[in-house]
Amino acid sequence: MCGIAGSFGRRANSVSQSDFQDIQLRGPDSNGEYRDDNVYFAHTRLAIIDLESGAQPMSTERFVISYNGEIYNYKRLRADLEKHCVFDTTSDTEVILRGIEREGFGFLEKLDGMFAFSLLDKKTSELHLVRDTLGQKPLYYWVNDDTVFWSSTADTYFRMSDRTEVSIDSMNVFLKLGYIPAPFTPYKGLNKLSSGSRHTYVLVADKLTRVENSFVHVQETPDAFQDVLLRNVDDVTSCDVDLAISLSAGLDSTIIASFDAKGPKRIKKAFTFLDNRFKSRVSITEGELAKKFADEVGLSHEFISLDEVSIKEIQNVYSKLDEPFSDQSVLAMGFLAKKTRSEGFKVLIGGDAADEFLLGYNKYKAQIVLMLIKQMGLLSLLRKAIKKDRITNAVDALRVNDFQFYIELASQGMNLELFNKLCLKSNSIDVAKLIKAEVFQDINVNHLNLQVSADLDRKMVLEGNMFYKTDRLYMMKSIEYRSPFATPSFAHMASKTRVRELRNLSKGKLPLRKLAKDFLPKYILQRPKTGYDISLESTVKDHICPDLILNRSDFQDRLGGLINTGEFFTMIESPLSLNYARCQATWNTAVLYYWLRKKDLLIS
Repeated sequence: MCGIAGSFGRRANSVSQSDFQDIQLRGPDSNGEYRDDNVYFAHTRLAIIDLESGAQPMSTERFVISYNGEIYNYKRLRADLEKHCVFDTTSDTEVILRGIEREGFGFLEKLDGMFAFSLLDKKTSELHLVRDTLGQKPLYYWVNDDTVFWSSTADTYFRMSDRTEVSIDSMNVFLKLGYIPAPFTPYKGLNKLSSGSRHTYVLVADKLTRVENSFVHVQETPDAFQDVLLRNVDDVTSCDVDLAISLSAGLDSTIIASFDAKGPKRIKKAFTFLDNRFKSRVSITEGELAKKFADEVGLSHEFISLDEVSIKEIQNVYSKLDEPFSDQSVLAMGFLAKKTRSEGFKVLIGGDAADEFLLGYNKYKAQIVLMLIKQMGLLSLLRKAIKKDRITNAVDALRVNDFQFYIELASQGMNLELFNKLCLKSNSIDVAKLIKAEVFQDINVNHLNLQVSADLDRKMVLEGNMFYKTDRLYMMKSIEYRSPFATPSFAHMASKTRVRELRNLSKGKLPLRKLAKDFLPKYILQRPKTGYDISLESTVKDHICPDLILNRSDFQDRLGGLINTGEFFTMIESPLSLNYARCQATWNTAVLYYWLRKKDLLIS
């Protein structure tokens, strides 16, 4: 994994590597650059494959590439290409170069992995910016004075821009969702390259022009579920450095560990996160079972324990991100990343994306039940009978329309009622329409069913939430995170599987369960789904609310153009009224405030 940045156009040679210092943590092992007329590439490398000869930017007679990512099937692609060309390195980077030289940009459809890269065609004087089909690796770009600039992080734009202006639309989307999905970015003038996109730039008579193209992944072979997963585990664990795994007592990570233990044994250590602050029986049992499983498969194991969280730690972790992002698992992942790196590992394996592709989350069960109740005409009766606010939030949204209901299920932010009460510049329905128009242009969202929800989640939740946090949190500590479920090949297979074969009313991930029943122990197979939990309500009441009240004046200056600060402080000054929904709204707003304060930005 690496950091990439650069410029192309009239002002391309006005920059240097120091202008792109924000990408340094993404690649601490070495730096490289390439400069020619009207083009500049900067690269920082985290060496994972071909440690000796894989330096970048890498050139052939025709192309120059600066690349961030991993191509998991590069060895098979290389074997085919070697029939026609000679390789100078053993890196996956050169496979991309030789493949495009040989087959053109149709070769992108064969790449099974995560990647973002810039490619200069010296023959045509064209620049190409490319991002993988799942949107796992970030690539931001902006245009100024007939020059396009790009970087792996939004912080580069923030630091290089003469006048940074926060996007009000994006901030409203964040308050609703808890993250900022593409194409939204935190700043006006900054863009995200869409997943599965290739932008081609050419400079003619000092005028920059752009052509946009898209591509999809084409499956190597129509293999069965087990064959694809076995191949993916082998591909994802194949590299030139030692591997660790984030191990829970859940289905996804234990299947990976089991496959590796029976095969190449490349994973050297397992880490399990425990939250000791509340002595949760769920957390303790999770750890006990993960340790038991690691012992059974002969895997070295260590607990990473969280004993206390201070307000300074919360502020530090969330304010360092290049976008506002409020997922509560960030704290746990931060501790895991720090420990993993301190043990000398550069690559961490995990089971992310299985729940999205195989409908594993409990929210899919909630959708099935509530949609049936809606069809029976009993939503109003249910609303009167249920007092649990997370359920009433979903019911209220479903009574508006199907898409508002989906947004509520996908949201880690404010519910319908609180958004309309606290946000000055918009309302929840307007924001849902904005998301629908900008994010889901190519998906029919008028009638919601499980298949549509799965498609929407893969487009928004995976890229905007899951892949954002696994990229940013681990790259902060110079760690590459890989999952055999987070690949175009696995996504393709899941998309071709009928929904009823993925989930029934009681359980999701049915193909995975069917596969695992022959070799995983019952204490794993029968375990209910759990996740990282920071005890949101106690954290908000004990840490967040007192800190925001103490900083009321600064909060009002920074968020006064977005939030009804009077209503907000009335809410948080009454701790007994802080139910889950209000705690979630407070948490999201606090994360945004800490992010703005770190960057000294105001929303007016």
